[in-house]
Amino acid sequence: CNGIEEVAAIIRDKQVEETL
Repeated sequence: CNGIEEVAAIIRDKQVEETL
């Protein structure tokens, strides 16, 4: 199982929220 992808997705969501 690759949890890295999940972590990357979460980080992207956080960055998007911060950008908005």
